[in-house]
Amino acid sequence: MKLNGHLQPDPLENTMWQCFQDGRFAQVDCADQTSENRPPILFIHGLEYSSPSEAIRELVVPILSAMGPNKILDRKIYLFFWNGLILKDKKINESFGSSHFYILKFLLKHIPVCGSRLKEIEQRAKHSSQSLYTFAKSWLFGDKPGPIVITHSMGSLVWAEVINLALINSSAFKNPGVWWSMQPALVRSSLMKGGEYELVADLYRNDQNAQSMLWYSKLDLILSSIYWLAKKGPALGQFGCPSNSLPQRDITKWVKEAHGFNYLLTSLGPFTERIKHLIDHEASLLGI
Repeated sequence: MKLNGHLQPDPLENTMWQCFQDGRFAQVDCADQTSENRPPILFIHGLEYSSPSEAIRELVVPILSAMGPNKILDRKIYLFFWNGLILKDKKINESFGSSHFYILKFLLKHIPVCGSRLKEIEQRAKHSSQSLYTFAKSWLFGDKPGPIVITHSMGSLVWAEVINLALINSSAFKNPGVWWSMQPALVRSSLMKGGEYELVADLYRNDQNAQSMLWYSKLDLILSSIYWLAKKGPALGQFGCPSNSLPQRDITKWVKEAHGFNYLLTSLGPFTERIKHLIDHEASLLGI
């Protein structure tokens, strides 16, 4: 899928973008109704994307390509773009080294900055979820199958908040759909009994209309450094859910240290090439 256009919207703006099969992408204001058999796919990115075009190029397109054309045929594809930018200086993206020395150098330089701002980013994510909730209402409360939601890193916090809002605001909530959470930047206990998103976990575990999959990597470079130091504890995306209450998969042997789909990823080798077969397999298991 080729991308066109150079989009630089206000990074403080929460926007929804529809991605088309011919490579076009356009901002949209309302969700299309889902079809009976082909619910939409919604992507929610993590930190450090400066524009929708970057997130589409480095997150959406690689995953869709790994799935193959049959799984996305006749589906609406969306990206929710929110302000997850920690570092305003994006020049580091252009010349990031390919050795572990450069990775270490990056972490030593930016861990204090990222760690101190993580709470702010989490608040942005939760605020952004209100905008996404308004957009996704027709999916969540309609009569047709709910959306297929693919979240990465802090994007998982955005979606967990959306489902929380749906559970709090209406007893008619009945279409959570599929949630595929990749290396979520959530507190490890958040989906357990007594955790912040206990009700979300209960929904995806018990509702016959819901499916979920959680991917975690024990060697995840970002979650084991920036996140751990900022939160004083492990992330769900590094060690998985202790109670094993939701379906989860340890992907450490495939992705190793990689976290994300942009510059930190490329220094460690092509992420999607390592797990291309696994993405396709998982998508089949989730009924995509």
